[in-house]
Amino acid sequence: MTVLPHFSLDTPMPDVTMLADLCADCRLVTREITDQNAYYGHDRILKAYAGLAATYPLKVMLPHAVQYNCGRPAPCIMRVPVLGYYTPERVSLLDDLGITGRYWPFAMPFVYLMEMIRPCTEERRGTVIFPGHSVPGEDGASGTASLAERVAALGRDIHPLTVCMFWWDVRLGRDLPFRERGITVLTAGHPYDPNFLVRLYRIISRHRYVVTDAIGSHLFYAIKAGCRYFPLPNED
Repeated sequence: MTVLPHFSLDTPMPDVTMLADLCADCRLVTREITDQNAYYGHDRILKAYAGLAATYPLKVMLPHAVQYNCGRPAPCIMRVPVLGYYTPERVSLLDDLGITGRYWPFAMPFVYLMEMIRPCTEERRGTVIFPGHSVPGEDGASGTASLAERVAALGRDIHPLTVCMFWWDVRLGRDLPFRERGITVLTAGHPYDPNFLVRLYRIISRHRYVVTDAIGSHLFYAIKAGCRYFPLPNED
């Protein structure tokens, strides 16, 4: 029998000593019908919220991230009876594809997580920075040194600075330009880690501001969790 990784709403705030371990490669261990349900711990959060056993395979396919467009659903939708969606614009697309009546509205699992997790009681301080990230086989996070220079120049009134970096970019050494400038680098872990979003919440909830050089789910999570967003100054 497959032993599922442990999921806990009490997973603590990560620190710099955990960076290498949290960014180690790992395999996905899940009983989900569609693997993407288990990315970032989405399935475990939804099942905890609904009071379902961790071993129960969801009969719905959850979107991978915040959706900015109405792209076609993955072929694995045919394995489950229901497709979840987060944006109303998806409905007309799904009707056009003949998936009528097979989709339900959901909130992002991060929203359900915030309903369950013990809120941070520490005073918010400083700024969390999310660099645009790469994925294995792609190089979508060039210019890290330039970003580190821009971040280091931010006013002292929004310090201390913390960079939350994707696991693959740490593996590529893109954390070094920030660390060389005395900026703390943390990570929420590998996407296959069921406690990814718990750690992300811990990081976000301790900061007052959020900045990023790439729009992504992280920005919406941070704003939902109470951070104030401001754009990075333009490069000279």
